[in-house]
Amino acid sequence: MKRCQELAISKMEECQQKNKTWYDKKAVKREFQIGDLVLIFATFKSNKLIPHWTSPGTILRKLSETNYVVQLPGEKATSKVYHVNMLKT
Repeated sequence: MKRCQELAISKMEECQQKNKTWYDKKAVKREFQIGDLVLIFATFKSNKLIPHWTSPGTILRKLSETNYVVQLPGEKATSKVYHVNMLKT
């Protein structure tokens, strides 16, 4: 059983590395600067398949490689954290 487990783990790691290599070939890194205006992706609650981009928000700060704090216009006190996949220039 121990040998089977080790074999399964090594195959899993090998497949993960192969998948990462294929993904990284076509992946485009998106990065925003503080003060950039971005559109925010939102879905309608009635129909989640209809894409909807809300009015531009302003990037306040970068939390990590993939998360940004965005302030929407008209909402002075509130800001929300969005993943980079939910934003576009």
